[in-house]
Amino acid sequence: MKQLHKIANWKLVLILCITTTILASCLVTMCFGRLNLNPDAAMDSMTYYTAETFYQNIEIQGESGRTAYLRLHLIDYLFITQFYPLFVLIMHLLLLKLSTNRKLALLALLPLFSGLMDLLENLSIDVSILLYPARIAVLGQVAGIFTFLKMHSIYLFFGLTVLLVVLLPVKALTNKRV
Repeated sequence: MKQLHKIANWKLVLILCITTTILASCLVTMCFGRLNLNPDAAMDSMTYYTAETFYQNIEIQGESGRTAYLRLHLIDYLFITQFYPLFVLIMHLLLLKLSTNRKLALLALLPLFSGLMDLLENLSIDVSILLYPARIAVLGQVAGIFTFLKMHSIYLFFGLTVLLVVLLPVKALTNKRV
């Protein structure tokens, strides 16, 4: 937390926001249409899936789709290094404005859990694609669990971020009255 406190500033938030936006644009557009990936069989954006769905989607992608998936994940790994630290910084800076409670400040680390789940999800998918047509059921099962945990912890830290943003003016108004 001390290191985070030393580097946390809004300028760094802006830089990470810009790089995250660029990388997100590449991911959402599948590198501006250059990657031939079947979006209906993509697992990164699902909330949960079974091992059966996991391997079914890998098969649906076909050889070119599986190769595209691996290439897209190269960008996704870069995205992970920008997106989750961005929200760690945002939450840390907002929490600093609201409270000096060190235990509360640990909430700023929640996006790192999401990032870890995203990384493990990608690795599970990539290893499964590289081993295809062999199927390791446990990889399909844990990938779905990693996706579930990633998505739900993202919902949680987005919700917390919105709550913190709402609490800032409330705190400012209550401090002025006192």
